[in-house]
Amino acid sequence: MGSISKPHIGLVEDNDDLREDLEFLLRANGYPVWSAARGESFNRQLSVARTDVALIDLSLPDCDGLELIHLLRDDPARGVIVLTARSALDTKLQAMRLGADHYLTKPVDLRELQVTIDATWRRVCAATEHPAQRAANDAPAPNWLFDPFEQTLSEPGRGTLELSGTESILLAMLTSHPGELMSKERVLETVYPGDPSREFHRIEVVLNRLRQKARRQCIALPIRSVFGKGLVFTEPCRQLEARRQIRSSAFARA
Repeated sequence: MGSISKPHIGLVEDNDDLREDLEFLLRANGYPVWSAARGESFNRQLSVARTDVALIDLSLPDCDGLELIHLLRDDPARGVIVLTARSALDTKLQAMRLGADHYLTKPVDLRELQVTIDATWRRVCAATEHPAQRAANDAPAPNWLFDPFEQTLSEPGRGTLELSGTESILLAMLTSHPGELMSKERVLETVYPGDPSREFHRIEVVLNRLRQKARRQCIALPIRSVFGKGLVFTEPCRQLEARRQIRSSAFARA
């Protein structure tokens, strides 16, 4: 196995001086870093910026950092490290139960932070065979394939997910515009047209079921939930529409 490249870091910290210091020190040690001062901006940036390991402060001006951990916990392709002044054991246990890999209390030594980041990155790579690891081994990262006729989503070399009808409708929408944020309203109207309830919770149930299915097959599903906004399929995906049209024509002639 080749060497594993440095992970991309996403940092949320409301203390301007500390945030700038951490960014400078991490970059100086070879880590690509982006940062945010508020939970909302951090969550928004997650949908567009590569984030292999998230460093999360818990005491944010617009939300509790535990909420961010909860949003990230279904994504095995990201590590989560808490970096906080809160030292209470109950808070630490809650963060770990929600999915944090490590819990560091400020002030933290840079050497300890680096070792923790690298250990978290090794866990992520081992669990998901992350695209960065494949790149380090000179293997090209594959595109995803969505087949609406067979109702499957495939990551070549990794596996294929068999989809329910509702999951297939959702994936057809998201994979037709990879990298584009699909609003909650648009997703609801596509998946449940004419539904008077307009409850996005129904979409979240479908998405959670899909993520659990992917996790059982060790597939890192590239769907990001943007808090209060909607969903985005973050990686390139090819839809096999031509195959569907050919088969449909054959059935029409039969």
